[in-house]
Amino acid sequence: MSYHTPQKIIGILLAGAMLLPLLAGCTPSAEKHATQVGISSEGQALSKDPTQLLPEEPEPLPHEEPDTPADDAPAPDDAPADDTPAAPVESAMTQLQQSVQAMVNSYSGVWSVYVKRLDTGESFAINDSSMVAASLIKLYVYGAIGQAEESGQIASGSYDNTLSSMITVSDNDACNLLIDVLGKEAINQFIQNQGYWQTALNRKMLSGEPVENYTSVSECGRLLEQVYTGSFVSARVSSSLLTALQNQTRRWKIPAGLPGGTLCANKTGELSDVENDVAIVYGPSCTYILCVMSDGVAPGTAQVNIQNISAAVYSALNG
Repeated sequence: MSYHTPQKIIGILLAGAMLLPLLAGCTPSAEKHATQVGISSEGQALSKDPTQLLPEEPEPLPHEEPDTPADDAPAPDDAPADDTPAAPVESAMTQLQQSVQAMVNSYSGVWSVYVKRLDTGESFAINDSSMVAASLIKLYVYGAIGQAEESGQIASGSYDNTLSSMITVSDNDACNLLIDVLGKEAINQFIQNQGYWQTALNRKMLSGEPVENYTSVSECGRLLEQVYTGSFVSARVSSSLLTALQNQTRRWKIPAGLPGGTLCANKTGELSDVENDVAIVYGPSCTYILCVMSDGVAPGTAQVNIQNISAAVYSALNG
C-alpha cells in the first residue's frame, strides 16, 4: 500500500481544477451540433431544424392496402353506377317545331308548315308536300314575267301595274292576263328551270277547270328567301316583288298574329276550303320566313289557326 505525499495530492487537485473548464466548454458545443444537424443513414445532412424532421411513412408491404385509396380506385360494390347518358339540350327551333306540330295535330283538315330563320339558316317543315296553291301560284307567274323582261322577250316595265295588282290585291284578272302573255307551258318551264318540282300551273284563276294549281310550303319558302336575298330571277325582279309583298292588303292571316307595327311581306291564297299564307316577317331579334298551307278546313277556323301559328312562331323567335 502506497501513500501519497501532501505535495502529490495538491498536484492532483490542481490538475483536475485545470481540466474542468475545458470539459465544460466542450460539452455544450457537441450538444449544440447534435441538435442542429440530422444525419441520414448515408451520412448526409438532412435539416438544420430538428422540428422539421418528420418520420417518413413506411412503404406498405405487398399484401397491405395503402391507408388512402387511389383516385382511380373502383367505387365500393354498393355504390350505384351512374351510366345514364345526359339528355340532349333541345334548341329553340326544335322546341318550336314540337310546339307547332302539336298545334297542327289538334287541327282538322290537312296542314303544312315551313319555318326558316334567315339569320342562322335553321329551318323545319311539317307535312311538306304538294298542296293546292290557290293564289300562291301568282308568285311563280310574277317570276316568269320578270325573267321574260330580263331576257328581252317582253319590254321591261310594260306590265308593272298588272304585276303589282296581282300581288297586292291578289287580282285574278291581272294574273290571267299575264298567263296569256307567256302561256302556261312557258311559265311551267320557268318553274321547272328554277327547281320547283312540287309546283305546277294547270289552269287560270277561277277557270272552273277540273284541275288545280299546286305548290308546297318549302318551295314557297325558298322563293321568298331568294326574294329576300335578291336572287329571285334578278336583283331588280326581287326588289319589285318584295315591295309588292310589303304593300299587301290581305293581312288577316299571318300578319294578324303579329304585334302591331311588325313589318311583314306576305302573299295569301284561298278557295272555298283552302287557306294559305306565306310571309317574310321582320322581327326585332331575327327575320324569318313562315309558310302555312291548309286544305279541308272551314275558312274562319283556318284563318284563326294560321293567326295562332303565326303568333307562336313570332313569340318563340322574337319573344
